[in-house]
Amino acid sequence: MDRVFTNLVGRCHIPRNLVFMIIMMSAAQVDASKPEEVLIVGEEHFLRFELDEVINSFVPAAMFHGGITKETREKYIPRALDVLIDRALLYRGAQQSGIHIDVSEVDAVVENNIKKFGSKEKFEAAVRESGLTLERFKHRIIQQNAINQYVQSALVDQSRYSEKELRAYYDDHPQEFQQPESISLWHITLKVKPNAPESSWSERKELANEIIKRARNGEDFAMLASKYSDDDYRVKGGWIGYMHKGRLLPELEEQAFVLKKGELAGPIRSLQGYHMIKAGERKQAGNISFEEASIGLRQRLEKVRFEKLRSELLNKLRKDVEIKVLIGNA
Repeated sequence: MDRVFTNLVGRCHIPRNLVFMIIMMSAAQVDASKPEEVLIVGEEHFLRFELDEVINSFVPAAMFHGGITKETREKYIPRALDVLIDRALLYRGAQQSGIHIDVSEVDAVVENNIKKFGSKEKFEAAVRESGLTLERFKHRIIQQNAINQYVQSALVDQSRYSEKELRAYYDDHPQEFQQPESISLWHITLKVKPNAPESSWSERKELANEIIKRARNGEDFAMLASKYSDDDYRVKGGWIGYMHKGRLLPELEEQAFVLKKGELAGPIRSLQGYHMIKAGERKQAGNISFEEASIGLRQRLEKVRFEKLRSELLNKLRKDVEIKVLIGNA
């Protein structure tokens, strides 16, 4: 649920730390000299630079260095407006639900930023440079803290699944929890370019034969994988985990599933090069236990419930509020 929560609120994030906010705005081409309003949602008014902040959160940071065309930025405007509208609606919901942010929370953020900037004067100058007044900066702290509390109580907490609900879903959907036969495998790859001359293939095969011979003579397969393998699994001693049919190269699969625990196979030639494998434990086909399935199942079901509740809540909050978009290309 934490990731879902971030997806909803994080996109309309109002940093509690002004330092972070200033860095983001200066690096991301926010023009704080444009104070015009672009959106009104009920009593909430949004300025152009606030829209730009959201647009910048969508654009890969690497693009900032090369500049972003006006046309590219305008493509993000409708999506950015939706984020601002959702922010205003959630804040409205927080107010209606009676959530109150104590002034001491706001003061604590301000004091923390004054310490980081070194003085009150430098902090206030940074606020002005960001396009905010001190009053609006404080309002944004209040707004985000209220939204956080509201989303937690109205959405995150309401999206929880009890153990009883999870068990009921598990029992009612047995087809979703079938586990195919799988085998634990260690793997060594000696890569060869497909268009390499046959002499290169012969050289690599010779090395592969030497490696598999050493493994069969008792040398540790994982150590050999760490030393010789050309794939990323070498850092794990060549262990690629539990594989079921359909996940391996056909050339490897054909041999892997006839091996017994501890047995070796190879060298096996493929388009990628030469392979050597070692078999570990085997898991027979069957049902995934509730205990094994419950963590991933909980995350999946709670995400679906969260998104459903989120959509319903925002639609409800939209019904009695006037929304005015004051910018074109929306």
